[in-house]
Amino acid sequence: MNILIAIDSSATAQAALAATLAREWPACTEFRILTVLPQKGRTNEHDSISRELYDANRALDEAISKIETFNPDSIVMGHLDVGDPAKCILKLAESWPANLIVLGSKERGPVERIFSRSVSRTVLQEAGASVLVARNIEEPAEVNRILVVVDESYNSRTAVDSLLASKWPKNTLFKLVSAAEIDRGIYAFQPNGAAYIGAIELHKEYLYGIRETLDRTKARIEDRFGPGSVECVVTEGTPVQVVLDVAKDWEPHLIVVGSDERPGLALKVFGSLSQTLALKAPCSVQAVRMPILPIPSGVKSVRRLQRAANF
Repeated sequence: MNILIAIDSSATAQAALAATLAREWPACTEFRILTVLPQKGRTNEHDSISRELYDANRALDEAISKIETFNPDSIVMGHLDVGDPAKCILKLAESWPANLIVLGSKERGPVERIFSRSVSRTVLQEAGASVLVARNIEEPAEVNRILVVVDESYNSRTAVDSLLASKWPKNTLFKLVSAAEIDRGIYAFQPNGAAYIGAIELHKEYLYGIRETLDRTKARIEDRFGPGSVECVVTEGTPVQVVLDVAKDWEPHLIVVGSDERPGLALKVFGSLSQTLALKAPCSVQAVRMPILPIPSGVKSVRRLQRAANF
């Protein structure tokens, strides 16, 4: 497994390192730690440049030492690049390639979020790998709480598969959340009683399908991590609002959500569920993406999918 960690001297970047250290990774995992210096024009401020290089290399050395201490059976390398941070992260992640990108997210106000593209948002939109956006460096808790967004989509199943393939502390509690998006206007425009009853039956089938998906997912997780480790909740509302409300009340340490396929223009303008959660959630968010393998030469119009990496 290949994990790319983007760091700098900020507290948010240190949260990315802390989030990585808090997880148990498979033996022989390869870590690459990247720090990026800003592109500068011609300048005579050699002392300033030397100081930045010194600080960057020291940060890399410290991060490498910590990763090696917690993961003695892994390979750890440091990378120093110059330029736009998001572009440098995406370039290394694609050329390596990385299975998971870990980075912090700087807090922004509502107006700033609209008119600027943060590094984390750009990476979420354009990376071919899964992305963990880390927040809040916290002390170990008595219970490790993970909120999992569940629906009937293939992206959601990919996220659950990734969850099951990962190692979690024994004190981990999972909460599965699903949003029931109900159009109540459908009841107001039924021409007769039979149609009204039919709408109610459709509503019941819809909720039954949601509950069945949750129960099936709960059984898989409890089979892997033991009984009593999973709770389920279904709440009426949009997925974003439901997940944020549950996260506010339950205070999870991590939200796991299936990521949309590579976004087109609409997703870049309006965002996706995983992007919105990564920007607004009070905790770390892992967006699990199914990587697309390159099409072999001579093969036309074929998309080969690789199963989600085990993390």
